[in-house]
Amino acid sequence: MITQAVKTRGRTNSKAAPHPLALELTRLLGAHKVLSSSGERRMYSYDAIVMGVVPMCVVLPESTADVVLAVRAANAAGLPIVGRGAASGLSGGAAPTVPSLVLSFTRMTTLSIDPAR
Repeated sequence: MITQAVKTRGRTNSKAAPHPLALELTRLLGAHKVLSSSGERRMYSYDAIVMGVVPMCVVLPESTADVVLAVRAANAAGLPIVGRGAASGLSGGAAPTVPSLVLSFTRMTTLSIDPAR
């Protein structure tokens, strides 16, 4: 579940609340391919040195079909996508700068791109 900060008596607490995109991606891809807890998502908010924004959801696609489903769902939700490899870069390219969907390609061995599509 994606967490949202909730103010209670002047303090900020973490309260679990399902995010529609995380639920949809879990339904489409399976729970083992979608990271949505606060702790899991926080690990994808930076690369080797640059800290960014905690993503709304992280997808670990295992096939081109998984990528297509995730991109379509993010597009329908109006959420930007950040592609991520091993996140060993030093320029912040893998660190989201706005709430987004992170596609972490660490489980993929090949990616097919058809420019005609």
